[in-house]
Amino acid sequence: MELHHSLHSHIIGKGGRGIQKVMKMTSCHIHFPDSNKYSDANKSDQVSISGTPVNVFEALKQLRTMCPLTVYMKLPWYHPGQPDLRPLMSQMDLEVNVEQGIYSLAIKMNGSQDASVLFAIRLVLHHFLLTEEYLNISTTVLVKEELIYQLENIEEQREKLRAVCNKNSVTIQTLPETHSISVVGPPGGVLNVRKMLIGLAGVAVQFDCNMMDVHYPVQQLEQERGLLIGCKRKNGDVMTITIKAAESKLAEILQSRELLLALPPTTYSCPDDYDPSPPVNIPGPPTLIPLQTEMTNGVRVFLTPPIESPKSPDPEDSPLAASILKGAKDISKGSDIWKKKPKADRGEMLIKATQAIFDDSVLSSPRYPTDLWSGYGFSSSLPADLIKGMLDLSTSEPTPTTSLFLNQSQRGGGLCSVREEDEELSDFSASSTNYGMSRVFEQPTRSVFSASTSVFDSNSLPYDLQWDINYFTDPSMVLAQLGCSEYMTQLRDQEIDMHAFLLLDEQNLKDIGVSTIGARKKIHHAILKLRDSARLNGYAV
Repeated sequence: MELHHSLHSHIIGKGGRGIQKVMKMTSCHIHFPDSNKYSDANKSDQVSISGTPVNVFEALKQLRTMCPLTVYMKLPWYHPGQPDLRPLMSQMDLEVNVEQGIYSLAIKMNGSQDASVLFAIRLVLHHFLLTEEYLNISTTVLVKEELIYQLENIEEQREKLRAVCNKNSVTIQTLPETHSISVVGPPGGVLNVRKMLIGLAGVAVQFDCNMMDVHYPVQQLEQERGLLIGCKRKNGDVMTITIKAAESKLAEILQSRELLLALPPTTYSCPDDYDPSPPVNIPGPPTLIPLQTEMTNGVRVFLTPPIESPKSPDPEDSPLAASILKGAKDISKGSDIWKKKPKADRGEMLIKATQAIFDDSVLSSPRYPTDLWSGYGFSSSLPADLIKGMLDLSTSEPTPTTSLFLNQSQRGGGLCSVREEDEELSDFSASSTNYGMSRVFEQPTRSVFSASTSVFDSNSLPYDLQWDINYFTDPSMVLAQLGCSEYMTQLRDQEIDMHAFLLLDEQNLKDIGVSTIGARKKIHHAILKLRDSARLNGYAV
């Protein structure tokens, strides 16, 4: 295929990540010309794609989608002051230049995303309180010098392009100096003509076959489909067949190959991608004037972007997220886990924790900030009982109702905890910090996948959980439940699956890299429970 050499580095991406992703998705090998790295003269636009016909077709579409597109427009501002364009710049790649009250804007996006481009244009127009009727935008299409020559000198090509431009109310101008074509007109029409110009780029399909495998006259196929077919004999009875045509005919080229070799026909998705359709105009006021009416009625429809279905994380890229999501989907939607709980205010919690240090109403011994707690939260690396022992909290002395601590029989309540700065309060959190201004809190019902960094909000080990081997099928699910997901990397590096996980003891966990005693005890306790569950279910452990 032909892809302008100035776009190659953009598509390849940093460290080759962009093109590697396309090759992984399509199972194709894509090669860019090496000569472009060493010579600024005679740059090559040719890109080679190797693979099965269906995958090659998909890879070419992916490469076109990754090509950048810049749309230019000029908009007036009829109101006092200046428009605040910061919200727009946070949503799109936007460049602005102001000259005599006219705002020249350039929107940069990926090509082949017409719906997204039109939505971005409408979002800008809404910000300027304008309608898109009579709005003209412009863009440039990079092409080869040969294509410019064909459009200027071949009557058939020129008439076809003129008909499409008239149909879409678009004007074009060839720029031989920069090897580009400027397209000006309404948004939908410009995108349609751009699509057509890209479809005029040359493409060649090459394959080897045995001479005895050709079952259709080559010259007849050339005449019927308007293709250029070349045959070159190689060793023995093997020959190389090359079929050339415009990129818009790629599906037809691949179908012609099937006809030559008498292969079963294949339907290629969207074979008419390059066939421009008439632009769709959204009704609006008759002139480019500020929108004073219909704002409340039209904004919602005017600004509605294309709806895309949510995508689950790739299990290869994020096995932990995928396993957690799989477990969450298995939970009944009617469960308490789906009930939203109010989020606590961090500033309020910091004030409460600081006041608790100097609270004279507490009858226990004086409390001072330690390395475990200094008004900023609790360490989650040690069991709660061990921390309570280090703080020397008495469970026998009477505790007033306003005290921050509760006696052992009232373990349902908890001490106010404060999250780390970069940790968000989860909607699934069962921590007592989710409620009100009270000094003593009620502990809500804990459920699977609840989490808290406060060691006093929960038991030191999750004794109340049902450690069912049929539910916890992956070590990542166990670590996520225990709040020890940071150790998943060590398990993955050691290639520890669920069967090997059930055979670990505390020393094994320490050797793997679980550094804190509290985490090792929690994980080992869960392993023991899961072993019992596995034996009850007939698994050999």
